[in-house]
Amino acid sequence: AASDGGDDGALWLLRQLRPVSYSFRKGSESKYMRFGFIADDLESVVPQVVRTTSQAELKDQKSVVYQDLLAPLVSAAQSQSVILEELEALCEE
Repeated sequence: AASDGGDDGALWLLRQLRPVSYSFRKGSESKYMRFGFIADDLESVVPQVVRTTSQAELKDQKSVVYQDLLAPLVSAAQSQSVILEELEALCEE
């Protein structure tokens, strides 16, 4: 497979992500543990997936557009798969 240089970027992105667990302070969802990322952390790594709310009651609250993270994460997984296949081939020699 030809590489366009994006593989290194995808693996770099994967290493920069810091997964967290959290729960909401209020509301019906507050009893559930959630998993995700801190928007401020993501903004410095991949700002394209962070949105800032303009509603008055949520002034400057940030949110993560998780579906926009799927493609870079799949790319990173594919890159790792290629690396694993290459390492397996070396071990078999």
